Amino acid sequence: MKICSAISRSGGQGKTTTVFFTALLLARQGKKVLAVDADPQANLTFYLGHEVQPDEPSLFEVLTKQVEVEDGVYSTQYENLFVMPADRGLFKVSDFLRSSGAGALILTQRLRKIHDMLDVVSNGCTIFVGTRG
Repeated sequence: MKICSAISRSGGQGKTTTVFFTALLLARQGKKVLAVDADPQANLTFYLGHEVQPDEPSLFEVLTKQVEVEDGVYSTQYENLFVMPADRGLFKVSDFLRSSGAGALILTQRLRKIHDMLDVVSNGCTIFVGTRG
């Protein structure tokens, strides 16, 4: 799994929009794509038409190992495009993950369990993980 980063500490620079359209383009090319929304504002989750229900695990539960990674992945309205949604719960861990650099490492480790199911993993906040190989 190759990792490319789209990083900025400032908001409003288009990271989420770029990840959304890149993920959509790759999915339309037949790649199995997982879009991971790592922003507590959950804009990528919204763009992908997913609404997190109170009993549904999100990225927060995956990162904190409350659920298996597969349980935090959902289909979207787009073929080949899946989402690991964000919700307000991410505010609880976002400062730690952002300041320590641990977020990328933890997420990468957790996603190893499902990397064979996907071609591309993209993150709406800090990481873009490219195709395997």
